[in-house]
Amino acid sequence: MSHQTEPAITYPDALVKSLELVWGAGFLSPGGPAEVRELLTGLDLTNCAVLDIGCGIGGIDLLLAQEYGAAQVVGIDLQPALLEIAAARAMAAGLSDRVTFHCVSHGQLPFADQTFTVVFSKDSLLHTADKLTYFAEIRRVLKAGGWFVGSDGLKGVQPGATAREAYQQALGLPAYWESLETYGHLLEEVGFTEIQLRDRSAWFREAVQQDNARIFGPLKSTLIDLVGADHYTAWTQTRQAMAQAVAAGELTTGHFRGRKPVDRELP
Repeated sequence: MSHQTEPAITYPDALVKSLELVWGAGFLSPGGPAEVRELLTGLDLTNCAVLDIGCGIGGIDLLLAQEYGAAQVVGIDLQPALLEIAAARAMAAGLSDRVTFHCVSHGQLPFADQTFTVVFSKDSLLHTADKLTYFAEIRRVLKAGGWFVGSDGLKGVQPGATAREAYQQALGLPAYWESLETYGHLLEEVGFTEIQLRDRSAWFREAVQQDNARIFGPLKSTLIDLVGADHYTAWTQTRQAMAQAVAAGELTTGHFRGRKPVDRELP
């Protein structure tokens, strides 16, 4: 596993508050809980041990325990301030014995081989440069027969990158974009089987339009009161850049999943 230092990822408090207002308490990525449920379609997590990579402030992790019956949920993230919020949410929900959080940097996952039944990640792996070795790590910590389930921000179908690069610059976070097909190839290369890919471009285009309509419309005054006019102005510029990248076909999202085979003795 490479230990090359990657740029820091920071979600300021004002951004966290803004995202929660749009997508729901505890959720920091497009679609909120509804898209999490869509992503988990057909999976039974009852009594499973689940690792959530890029857990943020824990909304997904509480959902996995409360609604899906996961026996243990371990959320990991890079930002201690987010994890403090997540842990407080778990305690308030009476789930601290089943839902725990840890600060983990890029690199080797600090878990033993075959620890988890499911590894989940929503819209966070785009910040990881070396996805191949990270996917191999995910496979290592999965039990035989376990599933890796995720979604991510992706390259769109158009070959250009001008609008996407403008969005990334406005976003101010490191991102290493790949296509959905590349994710499928990476999963296969590290040994996953039963690979499933689902293009969510049509949903994403509509979701971005609907979210921006709310952000620029009925949520505007609430957002300004909540985070201040300066943050609102900067964030709406980022949202406009995002919408332009999506409209240009340079930015999209998709679902992917793969299963660790049960007929191999490899870790």
